[in-house]
Amino acid sequence: MLVWFIALFVIFLIVIIAGIVNGIRQSSAQIRAKEEYDRYLIRQQIEQEEKLRQEERNRLAEARRFRDSFPIVSQTKEIQELWSNPCDHDSIDQIKRQKRINETRPIQINRDTLDGIFVSSRNDLIYKTNLIDCDCPDYMERMIPCKHMYRLFYDLEHIDTVNTHILNIDPSVRIAFREFPQKTQIQFVNIARFLNNALLYNVNTDIKRLIKSGFLISHKENLDYAPLLFEMTKDAILLSLVKRGISGFYASWSKVRLIDWILQNQHDYLEAQFKSYTRLEIGEIVTDWVHGIKDAYRRSLYSYSNYLR
Repeated sequence: MLVWFIALFVIFLIVIIAGIVNGIRQSSAQIRAKEEYDRYLIRQQIEQEEKLRQEERNRLAEARRFRDSFPIVSQTKEIQELWSNPCDHDSIDQIKRQKRINETRPIQINRDTLDGIFVSSRNDLIYKTNLIDCDCPDYMERMIPCKHMYRLFYDLEHIDTVNTHILNIDPSVRIAFREFPQKTQIQFVNIARFLNNALLYNVNTDIKRLIKSGFLISHKENLDYAPLLFEMTKDAILLSLVKRGISGFYASWSKVRLIDWILQNQHDYLEAQFKSYTRLEIGEIVTDWVHGIKDAYRRSLYSYSNYLR
């Protein structure tokens, strides 16, 4: 009996010892794996830091190349006096703004008053810019030169390369545009960009203001109402006909046949239904300027290509 007890005890000890040895081996393997993983993380961190240092070296090298091309000192005393902004133009953040001048859209540059008007990148705001300040969000937040101010400075320094259509603007047109509400200004810029004489425009308050000022001309004759009718649903067309007491049509007609019948027989209905619509034309007083606005959107800024590469 004692022998069996001793044998079981020995086996138990062997199992315990084997478990301890196995645990030590697993623990050692885990330690080695963790050490290897830690070394891997250190290598990754070192590589990342080296990558960031290299990127910074590249940015500084690019900044030095860029600075050789971008003017910071003007030969014109009046310009330089206004441009003497207490700012580190050589900082990375400012150089980024200088390089983004190719993103800006000047629609007016005034070399007499040394200011300009820019359209925002989203085409929903107008910024008034001079060499002292700008009403764009970037300048208003930081109070140091923004990309619009750098673009204005560059164009004033290279005035011969600026599109003459945004330079030689009639003073009365320049003043009238500045006095428009911002919504009216944006409405005009977008109409100038996309005006299609075949389309009809709904005359809202802004368009009325532009027509009254001579920026736009309204034409009510020979209007093509078909596109407006096709924008309506068939039910909406039927309802509008009934409301105006018009008969002679059938609800079973297709939408196309119904529109054809209206266009051929119901001119009074069309004039009443779409009385707020008109065909627009660019006014003669702003024709040249509109060419400049279109050019500001479509042209590549070749004059900056040397240092924007």
